Amino acid sequence: MSMIEDRLRAATHAAADTIPAHSAPPLRLPEPARRAARGASRSRGRRLTVRLVAPLAAAAAVIAVIAVAASLPSGNQPPRPPVSGPASSLIHGVPRYYMQISNVATLAGAAIVRDTLTGATVATARPPRSYGFTYITGAADDRTFVLLGLKGQASRSPAGAAELFQAHFDPADRAITVTQLHVRANLTYLQALALSPNGAELAVSLVEGAGRTNVAQIQVYSLTSGTVREWHDPGSVQAMAWAPHGQLALDWSPAHGAGGIAMLDTNTAGGSLTGASRVIVNYQQPGHYALHPGFAVSGDGTTLVIPVQRVPWRNRSAATEIRWYSVATGREIRAYSPPPAVANESWQVLWTSSSGQVTVLRRTASDNTDRSGYFGILRGSKFAPIPAPIPAAEAGGFYSLPLAF
Repeated sequence: MSMIEDRLRAATHAAADTIPAHSAPPLRLPEPARRAARGASRSRGRRLTVRLVAPLAAAAAVIAVIAVAASLPSGNQPPRPPVSGPASSLIHGVPRYYMQISNVATLAGAAIVRDTLTGATVATARPPRSYGFTYITGAADDRTFVLLGLKGQASRSPAGAAELFQAHFDPADRAITVTQLHVRANLTYLQALALSPNGAELAVSLVEGAGRTNVAQIQVYSLTSGTVREWHDPGSVQAMAWAPHGQLALDWSPAHGAGGIAMLDTNTAGGSLTGASRVIVNYQQPGHYALHPGFAVSGDGTTLVIPVQRVPWRNRSAATEIRWYSVATGREIRAYSPPPAVANESWQVLWTSSSGQVTVLRRTASDNTDRSGYFGILRGSKFAPIPAPIPAAEAGGFYSLPLAF
């Protein structure tokens, strides 16, 4: 069960109590604190610990992209399909390469670099002996990545130690160089990673228990000097995305008060997470919509691009939009609606351009019978799928392998 599905279930309960609570699989982490939004208590969310990251490398899901372009101030207008176009005409400005973690038996836990335009495999790097890569984050140069490696995953033995590795791709010789990072974070309580656009800083989100209240810790490591700064407060941060000039967008769930997507100023010395950040967009949006954590920040730092889920309410079924919000004002700028929902679907913004006008989007679903989707590039009203080779070994399954641009 993904964090996105947790967020949907929590929002649904707060809006209409239409979906019965489901029990979560047992975790070793203490239960997170409840967060309030619009006076309603949000259900407890599960954490992205290293024990839950590992199954992601073996999972699969249908990949799709937003297929409808409509300017929707309230999200209630019927969708219109975008105009399809060749990828070569829309690829300008999109990173040429992306890195993906493989779950094919012969390359389980390996890092693969693919050509965005063709989908061809350009380079492959196996993890260090006895490790398997399970999580990935990338810099803005589509050459530099940080990978989470779990010991024991490659041999399918019980998970042991977790380590972070830096991977650098050189297109000239089509090779990936992997080196271990000596980051002192307690990765047992890992929730998310985010590599800064220039690849010089790594943000690590952790959660630790203090009685009945979880404490969120954001640690920012300099990968050049090794120094670290930390911000903490009761609550949790389940996803992060860098903006320019040291600003870090957080999926912030405080122990008290309404949460949302907040912007943390990492130029400060550390200390209070609440004191160094401000909530830009609240979790709960008008019309019974709730934010999802698969968001991105435009390269110029002016726009948040966020998946927004309409929860079932009265006679309305679930639906998803991608919305653009102003970082300065928190106001919605525009929205796009995808095609009708499939079972257990969720959406991600994998990358967005400097202006936010060009995005790479992906839909994942745990419905094994739905193979209609792919991921691709949306520029204005034109869309082009990005080739996504699916090995025969994965046929009939679902496809949600970790990847990063």
